[in-house]
Amino acid sequence: MLGEKYLPPRVGLICRALSKEMAALVRSRQKMANEKGDRGTILDLALQDKEYGSQATLNELVDQMKTFLFAGHGTTASVNSWAYYYLSYHPDCHTKIKAEHDEVFGPDTDLATVGQKMNSTPSILGKLEYTLAVPKETQRLRPIGDGARYAPPGYIIRSATGAGFDSTGTILNVQHEALQTREEIWGPTAAEFDPERFNSICIHAFRNASPRIALVGIWHTLR
Repeated sequence: MLGEKYLPPRVGLICRALSKEMAALVRSRQKMANEKGDRGTILDLALQDKEYGSQATLNELVDQMKTFLFAGHGTTASVNSWAYYYLSYHPDCHTKIKAEHDEVFGPDTDLATVGQKMNSTPSILGKLEYTLAVPKETQRLRPIGDGARYAPPGYIIRSATGAGFDSTGTILNVQHEALQTREEIWGPTAAEFDPERFNSICIHAFRNASPRIALVGIWHTLR
């Protein structure tokens, strides 16, 4: 792990132990890659890929496992938690989701039956427009990811008053929550939870915002 040397000693020790265990697992799976059997984990699928599986290094595979283990599970759990939070305060949204599920999957709520329908016809998920809009709106208000970048030489940041600051050599943090709650992008209800805004692609934003600001809104919507 590239950044282990910057971690506190105890945390670094845990990370190195984890890397060692993962490396042993990768080696074990690599030996079984050509054997027949029902192994459908992400690691198995990666190793079975004709191009990636044979070219990826051990360290690369270990890093990819960490990404799926921590980033994948953590972000998904956070989005689900916030979605449940907002739905609990907006029972009308909850009712719309249930109605859409009944329309798409039918009134039978048995998990096996619903799962069978999704497996046999994956395209059916594309009909869940409102359901898919809920996590999008959740991440707009409560962005899970973050972004930090080194400023290039001579990069000037200007305030609303026009004052400039040379940010050369500094680390800039992108304030996603501030961008995603700006009224000039999302309209007068920017601070409200409204999944239906994603069904209209935020036309208000693109008509009234500057080209640069509108581009941010378009990118987030398409994402």
